[in-house]
Amino acid sequence: MSRIALVGTYPPPIGGVSIHLYRLRQALIQRGMDILVYDTSTSSSEEGGILPGAGRRQLLFKLFSSRAGILHYHNHDWTMRALLLLLKVFSKKVIFTFHSFRDDLQATSLPNKFLIRLVARWGDCFIATNSDIKEKLILIGANPNKIKVVPAFLPPQLSEGAFGPVPDEASDFMKTHEPLISANAYRISFFGGQDLYGIDLCIDLCHALKKDWPEVGLIFCLPTIGDTAYFSKLRARIKDLDIDKNFLFVTEPVSLPLILEQSDLFIRPTNTDSYGVSVAEALYLGTPAIASDVCERPTGTMLFLSRDLEELTHLAKKVLEDSKSGKLKRNRYLHDVDYFQPILEIYQSLEAVQ
Repeated sequence: MSRIALVGTYPPPIGGVSIHLYRLRQALIQRGMDILVYDTSTSSSEEGGILPGAGRRQLLFKLFSSRAGILHYHNHDWTMRALLLLLKVFSKKVIFTFHSFRDDLQATSLPNKFLIRLVARWGDCFIATNSDIKEKLILIGANPNKIKVVPAFLPPQLSEGAFGPVPDEASDFMKTHEPLISANAYRISFFGGQDLYGIDLCIDLCHALKKDWPEVGLIFCLPTIGDTAYFSKLRARIKDLDIDKNFLFVTEPVSLPLILEQSDLFIRPTNTDSYGVSVAEALYLGTPAIASDVCERPTGTMLFLSRDLEELTHLAKKVLEDSKSGKLKRNRYLHDVDYFQPILEIYQSLEAVQ
C-alpha cells in the first residue's frame, strides 16, 4: 500500500482530534504500514517520527514532496482542505475526516462558500464522525457514496506514551475523595456565548453533590487553559462555593484513561459536540458516563438536557446512589466494535483505484 500521510494536531496538545490521530497512527504502525504524521500544531523540527506541519504553504510543499499516495486530513480549515485538492493533480488521494461541523453556512462569506463547494465536489472520501455531519456534507454537495460514518473512538491503553502520568496532586486527590467524578476539555472554549465544555456546570454540580457526599471529588482535566481570565473566574467561583477541597483542575497533559479507570462517574456536559471520544473511553473502561443530549452518543451513555443543571444533578445522584447500592453495574461497552477497520478499508479502496 502507498505511504499514508496523516495531517492534524498531535499530542501534545491533548484533545479529541489529537488522541484519535495518535491511536490511528499506532494501529497503522502495528499493521506494518508506511505512515507519516504532520503535526499542524508545531513548526519545530522532527521528533520521534512526527513531522512539523504548521503553515499552509510549507505543509502543502511537504506533502507534495513526501511521496505519500494518500493524504488524510483531520483539521477544520476549509482553505487548507481546498489547497490539498491541488495535489490530486499528482495522483494523490485526499481524505477528509470531519470531527465536527459547526459552520453557519448561511452566514459564511462567498469566498468560503466557494471553498466549501470545491472540497465537497473534489474530495476523494469524507469520514463523518456521526450521521448529522454526514447530512451536512450532503447538503454542501458531497457525493453520499463518498461519505462514511465512522466514530472517532479507538481503544485506549491505560498508559500511552504521548500522555503524561497522573500528577502526584491528582493521585492524592483521587485517593482521598469519594465518590470520584471526572470530566475533561481540550481548552476553555465558548459556543453560542456559553461555556462549551460546561466547566461552570461541573462546578455547580460538585457544590450540589457535596451536600450528600461531603468527601465528593471532581477532577477536571484541562491540559490547555486558553482563556486565563475566565479560568480565574472559575477558580473564584469554586472558592466562593467552598468546594476548593472538592474540585481539582489538572492543567497539564495526563493520561485520561488512568483517571477514568478510578472514577465512579464521568460527565461531559458540552453544549455542542460531535461524539465525545472521552465518553467512549469511559464506557470502554467500565465507568458510568453522563453526557448532554447535543449529538449522537456511544451506546451506554446516560443523557441529560443540555445546560440543565437540575437534570444533570438528579441523574448524577441517581448513578452514584445506584452504584453504591449495587443496582448499577460497571458494564464495559464498545469492546465488540472496530472503528479502525472501516478506515483501513477506505485506504485500501483508494489504493485500488490509483
